Amino acid sequence: MLFRFYQPSDFADLVEMALALYREDPGGTMSSRQVAATVAFAAKHPEQLRIFIFADQDQVVGYSLAISMWSSEFGGLTIHVDEMYVRPGFRGLAWGQRFLEELPFWWPEPVVALSLETTVDNVSAERFYRRAGFVPSGNRHWSKRLRSH
Repeated sequence: MLFRFYQPSDFADLVEMALALYREDPGGTMSSRQVAATVAFAAKHPEQLRIFIFADQDQVVGYSLAISMWSSEFGGLTIHVDEMYVRPGFRGLAWGQRFLEELPFWWPEPVVALSLETTVDNVSAERFYRRAGFVPSGNRHWSKRLRSH
């Protein structure tokens, strides 16, 4: 079980998994162009966005996008897990649990909280995150698209 930063050679796997995530759990749309824009932004701004690859030896089995931000509410650096996906054949093997445990240690500053969101109907993800120690925040997530891709 290995977690590492994204490398350009991972692009095809990343696109395939991102498209699969949005097919399995539709909460928006995804395209290879959007993935490429995400990769470009992460390359320019690794202090804000990091792309993690989950690897089993030489096989890419999952990924996550993690965003860092300061939270005055929590009094420190918070990491938001924007996306996390594990290929079906590797689910139930603790990849997600282990990644969430290790994630705070990938930043040089102390991380005081992790946050994430799920689509309303994704009951299995909600069960998983509760088992991992997450609780609903009581806040609603709102968004407003300012420009299209």
